[in-house]
Amino acid sequence: MNLREKIEKEITDKVMTKLASEKVELGLIDDIKKQSKFILNKGFLDLNTYYTLQSKFEDYIDLSKKVLKDVEKFKKAAKDLGLDLPKDIISVDDEINSILKEFNKAK
Repeated sequence: MNLREKIEKEITDKVMTKLASEKVELGLIDDIKKQSKFILNKGFLDLNTYYTLQSKFEDYIDLSKKVLKDVEKFKKAAKDLGLDLPKDIISVDDEINSILKEFNKAK
């Protein structure tokens, strides 16, 4: 190989290395763009879903607490009248308390 061929080969190798490096960088940029677009779109939807569910759970908890207060009023009234509580009222009280305990554990 003569000097001219060596220089051409060296320059070609450097150019090819530079092009390969830029291709990797461009590929990385494309990957980042795709992934960030997915995250921004999907993340936004998931965040909206999270807030919607959180709001529904808070409404559910508020309603559950109201029902428990009503059950307590009913228990007191039944006790004052000397009546036994119906089994379905006892069941509702137990089930709601159980669900609220599980929800509090999940927080």
